[in-house]
Amino acid sequence: SDQLHLDKQAIQEAITRGVCTPYEKHYVRRDGRRVPVLIGGGMLPGITDRGVVFAIDLTERERAEEALRQSEERYRNVVETQTELICRNLPDTTLTFVNDAYCRYFGKTREQLIGMKFLELVPEPVRPAVLEHIEALVKNPTIGTSEHEHKVLKPDGSIGWQHWTNRVLFDSSY
Repeated sequence: SDQLHLDKQAIQEAITRGVCTPYEKHYVRRDGRRVPVLIGGGMLPGITDRGVVFAIDLTERERAEEALRQSEERYRNVVETQTELICRNLPDTTLTFVNDAYCRYFGKTREQLIGMKFLELVPEPVRPAVLEHIEALVKNPTIGTSEHEHKVLKPDGSIGWQHWTNRVLFDSSY
């Protein structure tokens, strides 16, 4: 099996290098339950001639990952079923997320919208004011939430009005 191959590979690595690269596997308990563990180890010259192995139980990590996955799925379902337009953008107005309502309103697919600057959906004369509003949020993120209205270009060429509530969000990808 793959697990046995990993174990043999780790033993050989520990013998030749003195240490093995930690790897994940599952142990099967007597009750049949699978337990995820991180395995590692190495030789400790002068202390023992046999080597040392460690196994760290990863059950809690897997539970946390599953809870996060379920939470993200619930959030995604809520956002996608909203009739309100929801988007996420970078400070330069590049769209990084749009929900289905946003796509329907602008008559574009998610693939067409993600990566484009939402300013392209705003009439030319209005763009400086919209950009000024976004830049003010970026310069002073402690504002928290702000609201503003502006014109947008609808798919049929007509002008629409939108009232936006903006919130500055930070994450590790910025």
